[in-house]
Amino acid sequence: YCNTIEIENSTIFEEECKLFQLKHPVVTNVHINTTNMNTVEQFIDTYINTTASFTLSGFHTNCGDLEVELPDWSDDKISTWKGGVIPTSTPAIASSVSNVSNAASDSDSNGLYRGMKFLKIVNIPGLKSTTGTKFQYWRNFKCTNTNSNSNSNTKGETTSDSESLIGFIMYSSTITYDVPYATSFSVDESFIVKRLGEHEGISLSIHIEVKWTKSCMLKYVIDGSSVSETTRFLQDYVEGIRKVSIYVYVYIYLCLYIDRTMRKLMYIEVCGIIC
Repeated sequence: YCNTIEIENSTIFEEECKLFQLKHPVVTNVHINTTNMNTVEQFIDTYINTTASFTLSGFHTNCGDLEVELPDWSDDKISTWKGGVIPTSTPAIASSVSNVSNAASDSDSNGLYRGMKFLKIVNIPGLKSTTGTKFQYWRNFKCTNTNSNSNSNTKGETTSDSESLIGFIMYSSTITYDVPYATSFSVDESFIVKRLGEHEGISLSIHIEVKWTKSCMLKYVIDGSSVSETTRFLQDYVEGIRKVSIYVYVYIYLCLYIDRTMRKLMYIEVCGIIC
């Protein structure tokens, strides 16, 4: 992945995660570990990549949003990112970025960006729908030091793999353009996926926060309703991730079972012919 930052140890990644942890937790450390979903790379290929099997745009469509457009990821921040302020990275991360991109002045370099457009049906007096854009920023992390790129699994065993990602952070900032005071705030989300020990799967944490650029009389009302609605939406999304992981695992198991059964039947039939 071109948006991967190589760091010396996993502690640096943990410090970066704390900076991106927003005010309101949606889910924390949800454990995901099935045959088809136990690495960071598998999660990315299934949910984050533009060509993923289960994209965020698909979930928005299933929830009733219309005219959903999901563009490819781009490294062009200037023309792509129009959302809120991305949290500033730790000095260690900024140093790692400058070493590979010569962009010490911009700690968001080596990330990928996209803006997903949608039309949401709303229940607001005088307003039936609103257009919106979910701006997203995504960066992966990998340790270069195999000794520090280790994890303790639930059995207390230490494992390491310098070729695997230890996690990623995806920061989203959603702006709706037709609601009252739309230019005064954005609803920001942080997705943090971490690799656990070998064969122990991954963990997913999501936090949200309403970020205000200008104050208004309805700030507390908008803040409360936005957090409540976004929390329900993301909890449904996480539940969908759990179900997909289980369904795909069952599908693969059934395919293998059917294949083995057919092989046995063919073997019995061949043996009968020979005899």
